[in-house]
Amino acid sequence: MLRRDAENWMKCGTEFVDGRRNASIVFTREFSDWSTVDDLSQTEPIWWRAERKGNSIQVYCSLDRKKFSMMRSGYFTPSPEVEVGIMCAAPKGNGFEAKFDNLKLGS
Repeated sequence: MLRRDAENWMKCGTEFVDGRRNASIVFTREFSDWSTVDDLSQTEPIWWRAERKGNSIQVYCSLDRKKFSMMRSGYFTPSPEVEVGIMCAAPKGNGFEAKFDNLKLGS
């Protein structure tokens, strides 16, 4: 998740929609837009990469941590600094187990 403030943020990750695993990306700039596509795998780990380039964020996904495919590029409000971190949520149901590894932050 990249966050400038409560009205300007982006999150990406795996999301279950109608019982299927999806790659999910949400951009919020006062209002949210949400995009989903079938996840690269329904069972294997997925690696994500987000790159800030000027006034946009490019989001990539990979099955092997080596070959990344762009999933989405979107406008992000200009700001010299943003907060960056990992997040998970289970707004409905019994929750889930999540594992995060190989987290790298860079400029």
